[in-house]
Amino acid sequence: MKVLSGVYPYGEYTGDIVFNGTVQKFSHISDSERVGIVTIYQELALIPELTVYENIFLGHEIKKENL
Repeated sequence: MKVLSGVYPYGEYTGDIVFNGTVQKFSHISDSERVGIVTIYQELALIPELTVYENIFLGHEIKKENL
């Protein structure tokens, strides 16, 4: 799952990831997310001080834009 989601960047493993008929070369997690591959970890308390909701959306928080 870490290879598929971009945790291990392209070149750190052998083989190809083919998604929708195209070879993908993910360098970052955001690269895999752009094509629709997202990993949901089973551990709900990655950061114990946060709520379950906050842990699920960790890294995808809604941010206010400076106007």
